[in-house]
Amino acid sequence: MACSDDALQEAEQNGKPGFENQANSFNDDNSGTKNPDGTKEPGANYASPWDIWYRVYTGKQPAYIVRNGTDENTSPYKLEIWAYAGLAYFDGVNDGTYNDPMTGAQFPNNGNYPKLFANNQEVGNLVRTAIPFTLNPQEGYRLEGNTNHLPMQGGSNKFPQVFNFGTNQLTTAEHNLLRDYGKIFFYEVNVFEASTNAFVGKYILHPEIQTLYPGSNAFWNPVQNQAGTQLKGFVQPLGGNFNLYYYDNPFIPQTNWQNIGNPKTNECDSFEVVFDVPPMYSYTITSGGVTKTLSLFITQNPQLFWQNSTLELGLY
Repeated sequence: MACSDDALQEAEQNGKPGFENQANSFNDDNSGTKNPDGTKEPGANYASPWDIWYRVYTGKQPAYIVRNGTDENTSPYKLEIWAYAGLAYFDGVNDGTYNDPMTGAQFPNNGNYPKLFANNQEVGNLVRTAIPFTLNPQEGYRLEGNTNHLPMQGGSNKFPQVFNFGTNQLTTAEHNLLRDYGKIFFYEVNVFEASTNAFVGKYILHPEIQTLYPGSNAFWNPVQNQAGTQLKGFVQPLGGNFNLYYYDNPFIPQTNWQNIGNPKTNECDSFEVVFDVPPMYSYTITSGGVTKTLSLFITQNPQLFWQNSTLELGLY
């Protein structure tokens, strides 16, 4: 059953298309702050929940929202939504073993990960959901694990809706690794007229990453093989390969989040992987009967800020 608009409302209080917090992880220069009067101000720019050092916390897992209109902004369209997932983190060395620096867990490329470790790459390999979400006007879902990093079958999830990759696409080892270390990188959305089912258009979405832009102060590093060549990831719906980066601050041993009242003391070292793609986080739909905007953006939790942020796909 689709979530009500009230159930989804909290996740979009502090983020809308075009707002400054429309990006990934937390910005060392502005990670969010608590004011003397008790009010809170979410951080800027780099606000995603994907951080290898905070991956294991129960109740603070990344959340995903897909919604088709709101009570105040009705949609005339039906959405068919496919998701592309991959491993969210790079350990810094593409040596055939996927390492978790926080827990010490190791996952060697021993043949049990044919898709996730394809092309002798530990990251950048995507798998598409086997079953899409179909949203009629005013429908929406919230997907969130209690302990699952990516809401999938098995493990512990807060809601019944999960990303379904089928029973044959992934090995058991791949399923478990993706569930524990994965994230959604891209959405492929087919838009139809709800009244006639006429096809309106196909849209590929990826969140904006402002700190990846030239001149930013972020510690984005190219994902490289052992010969020093930057690795690329193939994006099926775009039909091309794109450079991969991961976030690693060499001056600190791990992410340091200590003081919500003094955000300058917080430092990010998330190890998060991203694709360097052209802007594709917002589209104006003009070929249908009604002009609407389809957007993908990060919404920070009003209490936990970048922890438990939400990746929200919405039509407005």
